[in-house]
Amino acid sequence: MTPLKLTTTKFIKTSLIYPDYIQLGKRRIKLQSDFTYNGITVPKGFICDGASIPAIVWSITGLHPLHHRIIAGAIIHDYLYRFGGLISDKQYTRKEADKMLVELMKIYGANFYQRQAVYWAVRSFGWRFWR
Repeated sequence: MTPLKLTTTKFIKTSLIYPDYIQLGKRRIKLQSDFTYNGITVPKGFICDGASIPAIVWSITGLHPLHHRIIAGAIIHDYLYRFGGLISDKQYTRKEADKMLVELMKIYGANFYQRQAVYWAVRSFGWRFWR
């Protein structure tokens, strides 16, 4: 599989806004306030299970479903997947949702190999969950 090419994202690391959530169990969170990325606003109260990818990817990447380097992307990704990419009269493709996950991982500090492993996993297995 060829490596994913991302568009350049400019950001100031010290101004990152982390999602405000409470943990509802081992793998579920509930947003305590709206979380917005790239014009997509996930509303307060949204429940997410973090990054749902095969366990082998966790052992390869050293991340876990609620890790701070992946949770923001997982929230946006889950929101897009839950509604089949249709958000506020705009239709996103599954590939766009997958790329947003990886873009946010980059912004929040995930390295190249972590991003590639997660991207491969969502592209390979995510079709089962796209509504």
